[in-house]
Amino acid sequence: MKTLFCIAIGGSLGAILRYFLSNILIGGPIGIFICNIIGSFFMGLTVGIISLKYNVSDDISKFIVIGLLGSFTTFSSYALNIFDLIEKKMIISALTYATATVLITVLALYFGMYISKSLNL
Repeated sequence: MKTLFCIAIGGSLGAILRYFLSNILIGGPIGIFICNIIGSFFMGLTVGIISLKYNVSDDISKFIVIGLLGSFTTFSSYALNIFDLIEKKMIISALTYATATVLITVLALYFGMYISKSLNL
């Protein structure tokens, strides 16, 4: 039950951060795109630091990775944005958005892992 509470609190915070960035600061598919890049980078950085460098409790790990970052990186919103673009007959935009999001977020995750391994903490 404690683990679920940690995930729920992290998820709430991540969702609030995602809403703030993607609706208030930037907005639209570009806001979600930026959330996915930032979230993927920090997911890689965090997983790298937690699993390779520190002995972090399981609850804290799940709070950050599943809760906070899992709700911040919003691939369900990503899919909905693609669907909306397709419905608007913006096929090239949909394909560009889908491809760029996948490629750049995977690269961001890799970059985060690379940095976490290089920190020598």
